[in-house]
Amino acid sequence: MNLGLDAPGAIERLAETMRVIAIAEERMARLPEDPALLGEPGTELHRWVHEELPDPTVDPRLTTLSALDSSVQCLTQIRRFVLDPRPTTTPMVLAALMRGSLLAGARPIFMFGPLEPEKRKTNILRVMRQETDSLFQCYDRNASYVDFAGLVPPPEVLSAQRVRRTRIHELTERLGEATMLREAAEILADRIAAHPGKDNDLPVDDPQRLLVEHLLWIFNAYSGKAHGYGWPRLVAHPGDLPGDFVSDITLLATLTHTAVHVTEEAHLGRSIDQTRMR
Repeated sequence: MNLGLDAPGAIERLAETMRVIAIAEERMARLPEDPALLGEPGTELHRWVHEELPDPTVDPRLTTLSALDSSVQCLTQIRRFVLDPRPTTTPMVLAALMRGSLLAGARPIFMFGPLEPEKRKTNILRVMRQETDSLFQCYDRNASYVDFAGLVPPPEVLSAQRVRRTRIHELTERLGEATMLREAAEILADRIAAHPGKDNDLPVDDPQRLLVEHLLWIFNAYSGKAHGYGWPRLVAHPGDLPGDFVSDITLLATLTHTAVHVTEEAHLGRSIDQTRMR
């Protein structure tokens, strides 16, 4: 499988990326497994969940840990493929894992990454609306099932969830994945700019634009592959995957590591020196 690893410095960059993924795994393992324990007493997350946010259709703490778990696991599997002496020979597997890691990892950054507390609270509510809409797509489809009647939610469950949905809809607007990704990229750029250093400086005049364009490129290209379209082979395609694999996986590792980092901050209620924690 041609992943462009013959380019100058590609092997060294990939090795460093594998190290970042391993660190994200270790840090993820230190977070609570029980969503109810995410956000220690006295933190803004604890206060928002217990006092200020509306009754959720899905607990945003469950959303957070599920997103982190998906993002980290996808990259962990890619890391195993890279380090295994008998790696995968199927590019589509890598594409699916990279797309999954991107969407899942962007969500905690969107929720907990903004530097302003009120923006964090607003974005948690927006994700609650996003997940509520997704959940009700499932509810609405399942409602007419006959042969799979066991998947139809009980009336009392639906009734309570509809009340929660109505309240959430009253408080915030619909959020699409592309919008969430774009804003998460902007937040990631702000985070990088807030911690300048040789490893964080981006050699461009507009870091936000760079990260937005790169993340949306990964989302679009790998969504096309996931849906079985042919157009990803018509765009920049130097190897077996569209774009530059090493650059793409490096950005995804940074995204996922940052997602774990901002969740740690939300859980502990304090800012953490990301460089020191590495």
